[in-house]
Amino acid sequence: MAAGSHNFKIEQGTTFNNTITYKQANGDAVNISGAAITLKAKDNRSDNNLVVDLSVGNGITITNATQGIFTISLSASVTAAYTWNRADYDLDITISSNTERLLTGQLQIIKSVA
Repeated sequence: MAAGSHNFKIEQGTTFNNTITYKQANGDAVNISGAAITLKAKDNRSDNNLVVDLSVGNGITITNATQGIFTISLSASVTAAYTWNRADYDLDITISSNTERLLTGQLQIIKSVA
């Protein structure tokens, strides 16, 4: 199945939380017990350096494995330190050595006025 496309807006200096439910095309939840989930972003897809590098235990939490639910979280201090405006990201999941791209798109930082 092709990856979905979604752009996230992150307000600089605030806590970012986004909960995602992984489902099959028929709407049934996918059991993500033991899954490896990563979100990697670059200023530009051709860049070498990551501006965001999250994984389970480091910004990603599986909150209900049998229902396919996980949360992406960034603390206010982390978002405050972001100096870039937009970054391209991929959100991948690996279950039993099968890797699938769930989402792709852009992360946009909404700059703080302070």
